[in-house]
Amino acid sequence: MIISTEMLRKKVSFIIILFLSSFVFQGHAQGLKTDEKVAHLLFERGEFDKAVVYYEKLFADNPTEEFYLSYYTCLIQLKEFKTCEKLVKKQIKRQPDNLKLLLDLGLCYKASG
Repeated sequence: MIISTEMLRKKVSFIIILFLSSFVFQGHAQGLKTDEKVAHLLFERGEFDKAVVYYEKLFADNPTEEFYLSYYTCLIQLKEFKTCEKLVKKQIKRQPDNLKLLLDLGLCYKASG
């Protein structure tokens, strides 16, 4: 079986694309871990004004319970109640059976006065 030049070129291109995309994905995952560490460190130090920037991005990229709680806490600490309310309402739409979110919303309203 003879492989044409065009077919060989396509195979080589495909292998190169696969190889390069693995580096891009690995770099993104490593960057995400770095952002998590920085966000956690800032949160632990009580630097909520800086941590909130990281948690907003982390939560947007990966809406896990951990990122939600940290982002929510930052917003409460910073008295950003409108943003907090929007965050909780968005979570309620995602998880309508999660009654804890109704408590979060109530706590947000109570903190806002």
